[in-house]
Amino acid sequence: MFGCGAQAETHLHALMHVRQITRALVWGRSFDRAQAFAERMSGSSPIQIEAVEQGEVAAAQADIICTVTAADTPILFGDWVRPGTHVNIVGSSYVGPCEIDTDLVVRSRYFADNRASVEAAGAEYIGARDSGLITNIHILGECGDVIIGRVDGRISTHDITVYKSLGHIIQDLAALKYLVDR
Repeated sequence: MFGCGAQAETHLHALMHVRQITRALVWGRSFDRAQAFAERMSGSSPIQIEAVEQGEVAAAQADIICTVTAADTPILFGDWVRPGTHVNIVGSSYVGPCEIDTDLVVRSRYFADNRASVEAAGAEYIGARDSGLITNIHILGECGDVIIGRVDGRISTHDITVYKSLGHIIQDLAALKYLVDR
């Protein structure tokens, strides 16, 4: 987890329900807040949760990274992320603040919650596109395309996959209906 607020807590809980997570690393711009988050979450979690002082150390060990911050400038860099990692970019939701650098956008198999929204407001994506490093075909699909099998999320064990979430209530409601039906 890159971030240690409410979004980090809900994302960690969600990940533990869908993946066999045994250990979570938490990095925050304030190490004290990251430590407090790790202690608080450890009390209600069956997994090992620990704070780390350097984002690079956390990223180098991660299979899944969630950026859930209000950072204005990148806090996660492409050269930190190892092949095979999945990244959820959640914190930035309008043009301006960027949680990840352009290199990570360019190197990734990039997916969106909603293509039109990411093309209009996905700051990290827009920065890479406006720099001429990618075009709009870099968005390979929306999360629903992957879920129904229309688009392959990962085609190699070395792929770095990125999912950009701006937040859309209709997807939240569809996910809730799916869970209730199960």
